[in-house]
Amino acid sequence: MKFVTNEVQGEIVDLSVRLAEAGLGEESSAAQISAAVAKAGLSAAHGEFVGRMLSQEASGQAGGPGTAARVAFLILLLREGSATSQLVRRVASVAHRRMAGALEPYVDPDDFDSLALAKCFTFATRYFAPPRSIVEGNLAGFLAAVFKNMAIGEARRLAGRPVASAPDPLDVDIEDPRSEIEEFVAHDEIRVAAGLVARRHPDWPLDIAMQILLERSPRAEALAQINERRAAAGQAPWSSNALSSFLRRLRAELRASISE
Repeated sequence: MKFVTNEVQGEIVDLSVRLAEAGLGEESSAAQISAAVAKAGLSAAHGEFVGRMLSQEASGQAGGPGTAARVAFLILLLREGSATSQLVRRVASVAHRRMAGALEPYVDPDDFDSLALAKCFTFATRYFAPPRSIVEGNLAGFLAAVFKNMAIGEARRLAGRPVASAPDPLDVDIEDPRSEIEEFVAHDEIRVAAGLVARRHPDWPLDIAMQILLERSPRAEALAQINERRAAAGQAPWSSNALSSFLRRLRAELRASISE
């Protein structure tokens, strides 16, 4: 299934409007948050939980502009099947996969998923307030930056190394400015799958072929590089048809690896 940040943003904005219309204000107490959530027709248990969490925060962390958007984000995070919760889990999965070698077996994907969800509850209300609201900006990129730093911190902790304080994500240039999470995730999944294929077929010219699949190298130029390598190894050159056949087989192997 594909997720775009616009879908998630619309989901959060729509719910925050409903909550504001139900009486949720910038300085709402736990009881007022619970009441607004119930009035908006949402889970009373979720409203009570979120209200209790926010009421326990230090001054400056909760309340203020962005409260309705933050409560909406957290409610949707707790709702199984929402685009918001699935986006968070998908980005967390990518962050764990990138650092799996340093995290496993002590922090498996389910452990990291739980850590990521807990991390989302620490996002201060100011993250949801204009003019730099993460809901209106690149939410997928923001989450990717947060979870990447979290994964690095966990890896350092497991290695017995000091964990440096991560910079505030709002003060960091997001590496991936694209709005569509599926493109961000898909390329990462391809890279991970390529690593699995490389272990099964160490003789394949994967480094060159992947540049074709990721549209970073013209096919003719890549074929010339492959044939140069084959000539050095005393092997016959490939034709363009041979390269096409190889790429079809490679795509099949990548799809199989991604689904593992």
